[in-house]
Amino acid sequence: MKRRSIWTALALATTLAAAATAWRMQDSSDSGAPPELPESPQSVWGLAYARPFRVAEPFTHWWRAERPAVTTGYLVVLNADPDLLVPRETAEPVLYIGEQTGERVNKGHWDGALVAIVPSLPDAQGWPALDLSSVPIWFGSAELPERVDAVHIATELAAASAAGVTLFSDQRVATALQAGGTALDAADRTEVEQEAARLVLRFAPSEEDLARGLLVPRER
Repeated sequence: MKRRSIWTALALATTLAAAATAWRMQDSSDSGAPPELPESPQSVWGLAYARPFRVAEPFTHWWRAERPAVTTGYLVVLNADPDLLVPRETAEPVLYIGEQTGERVNKGHWDGALVAIVPSLPDAQGWPALDLSSVPIWFGSAELPERVDAVHIATELAAASAAGVTLFSDQRVATALQAGGTALDAADRTEVEQEAARLVLRFAPSEEDLARGLLVPRER
């Protein structure tokens, strides 16, 4: 019995050591220096999905200095250079959609797919007035999104135009909207976030833990 206990202890120690080694290797790869920041605006590669939404209870767009109230917008899935999506502890390339900043829901660098919430001004029916085929979608210079205001956006938009950032075609946007299906008539931000989480599961499965966390029921 004593010998069996010793072998059990040794086996457990070996297992724990192997697990610790694997964790350190993963941590080392994740904590490496992020790619260098681009020196010019970078176009988004693709628009895979777009779904209009509106909410009965407005919420704050924290990814902009003015903190506007959001009543409508789009859920989008963007394909982009993974180097632009690598999370950083400081300023990061800000996602712009025309004269608006986009809120990143996931990281996206493992799968090259970024789920984002794009606020819009409402039309007469309360749905987004923004036409996604009429505005460029790009990553601008590094900044903390919550410090970006209208003046900064105008400067970034001019830089994107000078850099040749182009628009998505009407057909590309129509295809993305078709993929989005029926518009989302939500009660509040929580419902929008939960739909975004389902998109993470679908397009960025490497971030399943994030998505499952967003899908946990919360009190309202």
